[in-house]
Amino acid sequence: MDLRKDTIRHLGLDLFKNCPAFDKWDTQLLDAMCDSLKPVIYTEESYIFQESGTVDAMLFIARGRLMRLTSYGATTEAFLYRYLGYGDFCGEELIGWAFDPHSSSIKLPSSVATVQSLSKVLALVLKADDLKLIASQLRHLHGIHHVRNTFRFYSGQWRRWAACYIQASWRRYCKMKLKKSLEEQNGRLQDALAKAGTSSSSLGDTIECLILCYQCTISCTVLWCAKACKDCLFLNSNPESRVALIL
Repeated sequence: MDLRKDTIRHLGLDLFKNCPAFDKWDTQLLDAMCDSLKPVIYTEESYIFQESGTVDAMLFIARGRLMRLTSYGATTEAFLYRYLGYGDFCGEELIGWAFDPHSSSIKLPSSVATVQSLSKVLALVLKADDLKLIASQLRHLHGIHHVRNTFRFYSGQWRRWAACYIQASWRRYCKMKLKKSLEEQNGRLQDALAKAGTSSSSLGDTIECLILCYQCTISCTVLWCAKACKDCLFLNSNPESRVALIL
């Protein structure tokens, strides 16, 4: 029994280092959390959390691979995904809930993503009530708001907001570039027509000028479509923790 407890403790302390909300806590508090950890095995293709479902525990992954899937916007035609493996965690929605003095076990937070195992998974599970008990001891300590803000920065919800914001900003930028380019081409076209009307240029020269301007406009439109309508917007080049927006 002592060997099993020590194994969970050492594994738990190692996994906590990867969690920005816990990596600055002292050893005594982390030991208390390790005492509450329970090892759980999930079979392949098991649904651990469902989006909008209740989150009743945090999972710290010790072995195996999972996929975190979040729908984008009001439809399910686009989604955000991320692969999870050793050292990752999920169920982080419980952090804000645990440090909220007005929260209750009757109303647990909802999951912002669907988490499914891609292989056999070994995880250390921290139940909501256990986390709430530990958080109650820290609620009034100096700097606890920093812990919450730090964790929110790394949370799946914040990743989702960041992806949406980046994509929206990129599309606005491309539209502005396209609009500016079209205005420039229109100005050149007007100048060409004005010169053609005041000179003795032939009709063929005028038509050639119009064709050239039209080709430039088409080129700008194609460039916009190629940049703004990609299938995926990858936010992380690491394939093990890739976040992509699928359209």
